[in-house]
Amino acid sequence: MVHVVEELAQFVAGHPRDSLPDVTRQRVSLHVADLIAATAAGLTSPLACAARSAAEALHGPGPARVWLTGRSLSVAGAAVANAAAASALDIDDGHRGAAGHPGAGIIPAVFAVAEADGSGDAQIVDAIALGYDIACRVARELTTLIERRGRPGMIVSDNGTELTSNAILKWCVEHKIEWHYIAPGKPMQNGFVESFNGRMRDEFLNETLFRNLAHARDLIEAWVTDYNTARPHSALGYQTPAGFALHLTTAIARPAARDESSARRAIAQPAPTGVNDHRAPVVAG
Repeated sequence: MVHVVEELAQFVAGHPRDSLPDVTRQRVSLHVADLIAATAAGLTSPLACAARSAAEALHGPGPARVWLTGRSLSVAGAAVANAAAASALDIDDGHRGAAGHPGAGIIPAVFAVAEADGSGDAQIVDAIALGYDIACRVARELTTLIERRGRPGMIVSDNGTELTSNAILKWCVEHKIEWHYIAPGKPMQNGFVESFNGRMRDEFLNETLFRNLAHARDLIEAWVTDYNTARPHSALGYQTPAGFALHLTTAIARPAARDESSARRAIAQPAPTGVNDHRAPVVAG
């Protein structure tokens, strides 16, 4: 996953400014208008009200506006509050099968950062378009992983917007892979990746001051190399991940499924009652 993040970061950092075609800019404008309308609709919902209170308590005041309220919070606080209002009613901008509003993870964050650093309209449009494009690149990275490791019977993830997009759902259909979304607010249902995220945050991100993007890339690459090839993991019988991958099997003791066959047994429990796991791509508009 760290490799995927690195690739996506390089893609975003290397994007030339003001290079988007007019049709893309128009589509971004429609997404922004759609999201603001969804925010207005969900503004007084219990979820949005609770999120605003929590964001104000946790992140404090700042330069970024909480839409339609007259308040201003820090960048993180405004992004959280606006995203919660936009996604509160599951009013979707182009993918009605997804849990939450796909733009809610992108547009509020872009506007909050733009207010803090004074970015112009062109930069805002670029950032939003790149945010939506990330899902397509995540799908391509998944294809690369399948070529290296074989096709899994199921993929388990949270409901992040980069993982509930049309691009991801189309990819699942094309590769005949089931995608299981954990229940919202239940990270313990995806304990392996949450454990890794916590370890990387505590041992690396919280302990490191990055001077610039190039410095961050170098340090991340070094940490990933050490984590995968030199560091023994107790959960893998004190093997390194690279060594364990040479003889990769799943938790149910069968070889990882290859492209020509699908797994016969599930590797995650079915979604709990009330969680939508029947999602299909829907044409935007």
